[in-house]
Amino acid sequence: MPEISKSKILAGRRAVDAYRTAHAKLYEHGWRRGIPEEHTPLLNTMLAEFKKQGFNSLQEFFAASEELNTTELNKMYLREGECNLCGKCCLECKDYVGNGICSIHKAKPKDCANYPIAKDFVSGLPEGCSYSFTRTAYQTTVDTKWN
Repeated sequence: MPEISKSKILAGRRAVDAYRTAHAKLYEHGWRRGIPEEHTPLLNTMLAEFKKQGFNSLQEFFAASEELNTTELNKMYLREGECNLCGKCCLECKDYVGNGICSIHKAKPKDCANYPIAKDFVSGLPEGCSYSFTRTAYQTTVDTKWN
């Protein structure tokens, strides 16, 4: 995915928000069978804004938006501590084999070295995890809960 500026991602978010508002208004009196003809222009307007901002698809926009949230949260919260190999952060990983053991741990992929990240655990780490997050002085203007 190409590097896309924060302002373009925020413009894309405004386009999605406008679509969601218009969509809710279109269906405020209940759902209709099929897709009403008024729906297509709403979608086309949003997609045209995405193209204007440099996004080639909805998926590309939402991936960039999620990456922006992660970047901002990692500026807002400093991870402290050392891994105690409890494995609780890793339970979803396909390479985690249990009892704090990773099948590729010696390779230590970048994602693992950076894990846990604020985006996933700022509201609380698993019990027994030796990491913590401390709020920094960084003030974001981005709604990091937007999706």
